[in-house]
Amino acid sequence: MPKVALHPRLLLAYSQVTDGNMDFRFGTPKEVRQHRQQFFATLKQNYRDAIEAAQIHFDRLLVLNSENGKMWRGMNVTGVDGFVTTEPSVIMMIRTADCVPLVLYDPAHHAMALLHAGWRGTVKGMATTGLARLVKEYQTDPRQVLVWLGPAARVCHLTFPEIPSEFEHELWQPYLKINFQSVAVDLIAYIKATLHQAGVKKSSMVDSHLCTVELPELFSHRRSQADGSPAGRLAVVAKLK
Repeated sequence: MPKVALHPRLLLAYSQVTDGNMDFRFGTPKEVRQHRQQFFATLKQNYRDAIEAAQIHFDRLLVLNSENGKMWRGMNVTGVDGFVTTEPSVIMMIRTADCVPLVLYDPAHHAMALLHAGWRGTVKGMATTGLARLVKEYQTDPRQVLVWLGPAARVCHLTFPEIPSEFEHELWQPYLKINFQSVAVDLIAYIKATLHQAGVKKSSMVDSHLCTVELPELFSHRRSQADGSPAGRLAVVAKLK
């Protein structure tokens, strides 16, 4: 159960295959609840308190505060792919298996965004949407923001038989690697570049450099489809201390 040391005032961790599947679509309710309970116990948190994003592969976020944080506690929030908050009582969770888990943290205002950035959400601008929301809600200075990019399908394995129409815009050209069999997309490089263009320092971005497709200790949708390995989702959990 890797914990991420992005900042001392953050609790940030992600599960592995050995922690079990964290998504109700890929296991019985009893199994998934047990996996979540055990994983959250290692974080000294109650899994029933977590607010979860239903994840629609878009760029919609929910601002969590002390009031709606109580209302949404223990719920799977429909229509969103992430959250922003300054509320330390809130514990947030997303599920991933190739999509990019992304955290933006503003230490000056103790504000955070937890984002699920699949390729469709990345095309929509999820990373910069999260940053803009921090700026709007908490007057965040992008130059002070810390970023964590978690385990995801990297350019080595994020391939398509042909270029999806979503990537045909010229701004994507530097992030496409085309050969005679397929096209690979470097989502991570794109996310880093767009955040840097929005004011985030390159030195403030922490990349896990982990490829979910390549590493058997992480769930991968693409790998499970290719070789029949167990399907499931990792939990990415974040909380302000």
